[in-house]
Amino acid sequence: MARVSIVIPTYNRARLLREAVQSALAQTHTDREVIVVDDGSTDETADVTAEFGDAVRYLRQENAGVAAARNHGASVATGDYLHFLDSDDILHPQAIARLLALMEAHPEAGMAYGQTSMGTPGGPPSPLFVPDGTRPAGVCAGARELRRLLRRNYIHLGAALLRRSVWERIGGFNPAFQSICEDWDVWVRAATAGGAVGYVPRVVLGYRLQPDGLTSHYNARNVDRYLANHRAMLDAAFAAPEMSAELTPHRAEIEAYHLYLRAWLTFSIGDVAAARRELRAALRLHPGLLLEGRSPEVRTLWLKLLVPRRLIEAVRARRHARQAVS
Repeated sequence: MARVSIVIPTYNRARLLREAVQSALAQTHTDREVIVVDDGSTDETADVTAEFGDAVRYLRQENAGVAAARNHGASVATGDYLHFLDSDDILHPQAIARLLALMEAHPEAGMAYGQTSMGTPGGPPSPLFVPDGTRPAGVCAGARELRRLLRRNYIHLGAALLRRSVWERIGGFNPAFQSICEDWDVWVRAATAGGAVGYVPRVVLGYRLQPDGLTSHYNARNVDRYLANHRAMLDAAFAAPEMSAELTPHRAEIEAYHLYLRAWLTFSIGDVAAARRELRAALRLHPGLLLEGRSPEVRTLWLKLLVPRRLIEAVRARRHARQAVS
């Protein structure tokens, strides 16, 4: 039986940590270890972890950020596979078993991921953490996964399982990303270097959004860092020799989606003029962006930024008139 190491980094999350650890220990796949990495907490994190005795390995470090905490846990892990669980999330009891079964059946897969629900693992999958409908269950080539994954991150941290050999090849989480998109960066690098990627269309994780989380709200710093990190991921993937032939034909639409992200994020912090420029550039590069799988959100921004309000009101008035007649 393959051994899985579940690494739980935490910082002042004692009130939530207990449930996360319980969900890791409740996995139906029993050959696993649970490692809690305390990133310099000042609350009762150590006491909560001690409640589980020898079932959990506790590591403490000076506060260095979540990337360093995850990397620390991985460095002492003994598993053939690595799983990273945030201390405010909850694993479905069969999460590891489902992901592992797919990867054991496909040795060419460097990672596998499932779906995420909001709150508890028993709810419906969140659209934020599900790939588009063209992604079949099972495994596909890393380059094919990247055509979707370079646009948006639909893989929540705790919904993925990484093969240890791939983790060692890609070098772990990048602290320079400053806790923004750093998990996304790992998935992109794993898909680039690790061969095939597996997908299990089942909810494996419950995500509990916290009001003090790094991405719970946008500000100018977060937006700048998010866009810079996404740009770095794109550049690295396009520069990889093994990916160029597969990705080059799709570069325009991937780059257009990056410009759309720039438009959406700058609009979210109130820079309307910059958002208009970025959205125009995105649609010039790839007009089909308005018609693709996630086009409703693109069209919504297009209506807000580029379509005259008078035209929208006229269309609505005509639609209401037709409905009244019918």
